[in-house]
Amino acid sequence: MATEKTFFDDWLKDRLYRDIVYRFALVASVSSLATYFALVRRGIPAIWYFSQLTDSVAPLVNTFGSFGAALCVLAMMLKDLEVLCSNDFGQESLLGKLGGVVRRVAGDISLWTFGALTAMVITASVAAVSASATVSSALSLLLPYFLSVALLIGTGIVNFFVRRKEPSPWHTIYRSPFQAVIAYGTVLSIQLAAIFM
Repeated sequence: MATEKTFFDDWLKDRLYRDIVYRFALVASVSSLATYFALVRRGIPAIWYFSQLTDSVAPLVNTFGSFGAALCVLAMMLKDLEVLCSNDFGQESLLGKLGGVVRRVAGDISLWTFGALTAMVITASVAAVSASATVSSALSLLLPYFLSVALLIGTGIVNFFVRRKEPSPWHTIYRSPFQAVIAYGTVLSIQLAAIFM
């Protein structure tokens, strides 16, 4: 059974940035309303609400985000190898099909990470400007806020490059598939070392 095809889906998929902005706006709206209802309607203290969210979501972002980032590097390498060595890594080959699966999983995990980081950023924003937040409590949110914003932007950019149809912008600097494997392998080794240290 196929999914429904609509004008809106086609419009979003026509330009990948539209899909990413749409997802950001949707998650931001839900997060804003959830935070508003928790702080205003239920009277929950802003810092407590934010700390509860980060205590549950941050470890997941760290785990899945790290795994997703490593998968994104692998996905971009396979996408570049598809261009550099189409006989072995083309869409019809077994390695090309494996690359398609890796790209899909990496794209989905990075989208989930993007959504979770969006929720954290919006919750921190609403909590900081809420009437129940003191100046010192709002200031205590600055470091996690800016770190989350930086990770959100980085995740959005990586997601864009993994999900777009074209190869990575770096594929033109490699003269052979071997150079691409060495470059991506180095980045992947550094990522994995950072994850497991």
